[in-house]
Amino acid sequence: MKLISFDALISGATRTMLRFPLTLLCAAGFTALSIYLVDYRPSKELEAYIRVLTVLVLGLSATLAVDLYAERRAPQQKMFLRLGIVVFLLIYFFTLPEKLIFANYVRYSLWLLGFHLLVAFAPYLPPREINGFWQYNQILFVRILTAILYSSVLFLGISAALVAVNQLFGVRIDPDVYAKLWLLLIGIFNTWFFLADVPADFTALDIHTFYPLPLKLFTQYVLLPLVMLYLVILYAYEIKILLEWNLPKGWVTYLIIAFAIGGIFSFLLIYPLREMADNQWIRIFERWFYLALLPLLVLLYVAIGRRIWDYGFTELRYFVLTLAVWLTGISIYFLMSKVKNIQYIPISLGAVAFLVSFGPWGAFSVSNQSQLARFKTYFAQHSPLQDGKITQNTTRKALPDSIQSEVLGIIDYFSRKEEVEVLQAAFAEKMDSLFKKDVSSTEKRGRILAMLSKKGYDLKYNGYDYYEEAAKSMVYFSTQPTEGEDIRNYDFYLTVQNVDKKIKIADNQVFSTKINLARLNFELLQNDKNLITINLKKLAELLLKNYRDKTYEVPPSVMTLEQKNEKCQVKIRFNNINVQVDNSQAKAVDSFSANILIKLLEKTEKP
Repeated sequence: MKLISFDALISGATRTMLRFPLTLLCAAGFTALSIYLVDYRPSKELEAYIRVLTVLVLGLSATLAVDLYAERRAPQQKMFLRLGIVVFLLIYFFTLPEKLIFANYVRYSLWLLGFHLLVAFAPYLPPREINGFWQYNQILFVRILTAILYSSVLFLGISAALVAVNQLFGVRIDPDVYAKLWLLLIGIFNTWFFLADVPADFTALDIHTFYPLPLKLFTQYVLLPLVMLYLVILYAYEIKILLEWNLPKGWVTYLIIAFAIGGIFSFLLIYPLREMADNQWIRIFERWFYLALLPLLVLLYVAIGRRIWDYGFTELRYFVLTLAVWLTGISIYFLMSKVKNIQYIPISLGAVAFLVSFGPWGAFSVSNQSQLARFKTYFAQHSPLQDGKITQNTTRKALPDSIQSEVLGIIDYFSRKEEVEVLQAAFAEKMDSLFKKDVSSTEKRGRILAMLSKKGYDLKYNGYDYYEEAAKSMVYFSTQPTEGEDIRNYDFYLTVQNVDKKIKIADNQVFSTKINLARLNFELLQNDKNLITINLKKLAELLLKNYRDKTYEVPPSVMTLEQKNEKCQVKIRFNNINVQVDNSQAKAVDSFSANILIKLLEKTEKP
């Protein structure tokens, strides 16, 4: 094997730089800015830096896709197309809000997926030369795996060398050096190495017949058996629900999607082999795969349809339904079409990713309108709306508990997304304070609840009256997870998210939790009987006094409580906790997550 000379390396690197200058510029910018953030860790301008990083990462795939399309289809318009994608990225950057919210991150993820898929088919628009398309993507797939492997080995090797210098010569190595090294390798080396092997002669690829044997073995003996395993599990579950005549669980939707995507990906990997005489089983198996997928898609529609019917659209349910429609279309195409052009898989999925990210038909608009409509409907059942607005509840008759739970769930949904202002459409009164930048999402949530209370809807939940307290400020405290838990002297270990959740340990052993939010009392129950009550007031006051300005830096020891009575000994370590404050005093604990260790002192209760 002839060694590559240094001059050849420089020449190859230069050719790559001239071929993909914008992509390498984005990689260099991302690396430099990331290293700067590791060095200086700015807090005040962090959001601005994050916005720049998101644009640079998006630019990696966007500029690469444009260059590849221009090389093959529009070489004379290359500079114009490059200018167009730069303008697009600048517009995207300047239209981002100062504070990124949930919708920004999800839309960004969709565009990132869309541009990555665009790289996969950009040189092959309009779709043709199926073999060349497959060979091109096979090269990209293998190259990115190779680049990641090389980058990882280099990082481990250089890191080990630095550790050796530290141990043998006593030279202090700043821990940040390792983070900078990884960023340099993954940002510059990994990108440059990958781009160096991106095919340039696209016409020649269509007559290329090379197929890597490891890829066939991996697909045939690893991926396809896993797909078959999922198929057996899903069909067994479908038979079960038909026999019991029960509606499917919502979780099954993710399993069906995983099975469908895994199967499609497997067939994409072995697509060229289907034409060979000794591999006719691939074509047969492919057809039966899509036939077998159709009944599972019916199950998927039923499962997600029931969730949407009961609780309306959210972004996640919208995406699941969209994937179901896309999978249905792909299945019908491959069952009916004689050509079976695999290029339509990334093309259609990329188009879907872009389409659902904006517009009144998009995930965010549909989800917001769906939840807003549900919000109005619950009040309309109690008192008629006027011009689509919630009217005064003159009787002050309380909403049923089930309705209150749903209303609070909708408010929390918008609060988590930091889009509480969407609910303005349900009120005739203007709530300009909801749109102020310095008002936290939690406080906006409180003002919505206060507005409802003024209209005669006093929402109560777990004995907590939101009428006065909802508008108070909330302080969030969090601690770093510890390395495992010492459970040797305890009988049970529970993980609790918020409250009112039953945890079944055995047939005759069920633990549950309750909390009196206003009194700051946390209650642990065993088989619906009180086991111990722990007051959280002292912890809340301690957190407010010592850690209010560093809410994400609370030591685990501070967030840990131990208490004992005649029935049990309990150790509870909070991972996070929300404390509601009024005039610097702890008024309530709104929510928390915690790990709980329980030692029973009355052994008759233990199974």
